[in-house]
Amino acid sequence: DLYAGNDNPGLTLLNDVLMTYCMYNFDLGYVQGLSDLLSPILYVIQNEVEAFWCFSGFMALVHENFEESQEAMKRQLVQLSQLMRVLDPVFCDFLDSKDSGSLCFVFRW
Repeated sequence: DLYAGNDNPGLTLLNDVLMTYCMYNFDLGYVQGLSDLLSPILYVIQNEVEAFWCFSGFMALVHENFEESQEAMKRQLVQLSQLMRVLDPVFCDFLDSKDSGSLCFVFRW
């Protein structure tokens, strides 16, 4: 219910924190997925200032995942693929047979 309805204060809070972060980290700006990362923080904290600084600290740890080159995400997908190949080679073969071996479908996770 934090974001239900058009005039919901939760949506305004989400927008305000994201816009502030975009100005704070102008080089990155807004990229797809930031709202997905901020939402659980806002749900727990529900304070604009504290949520902003918590989100900023988190983004400092994971910012490489949002760089335009996507090198960090590509590296993580390769690592996940290698792990899956060891743990469940049959499933990996199935994914390969469906042209899904690159694991692009887990990119958002």
